[in-house]
Amino acid sequence: MMYNINYFKRDDSSSEVEFLLEKECSVVPVEVKAKKGGTSSLDSLLKKDEIKYGYKIINGNVGQLGKKITIPHYMCMFL
Repeated sequence: MMYNINYFKRDDSSSEVEFLLEKECSVVPVEVKAKKGGTSSLDSLLKKDEIKYGYKIINGNVGQLGKKITIPHYMCMFL
């Protein structure tokens, strides 16, 4: 399956999300973290009703908190 990959950055702030995927006629934000840390940009997008879920990709374990799904780097191929 092929995806068009897009990037999100607000001009008026430091908010950014590494990737925006289009899946099932919906936008899926993807935040990639090299180190432990918060995902304020992803969290902000997930507050929107039209965004069903988003991914945080880390060097760690699988988890889910609300609409944010956390997966390890090696599982990216399953998105």
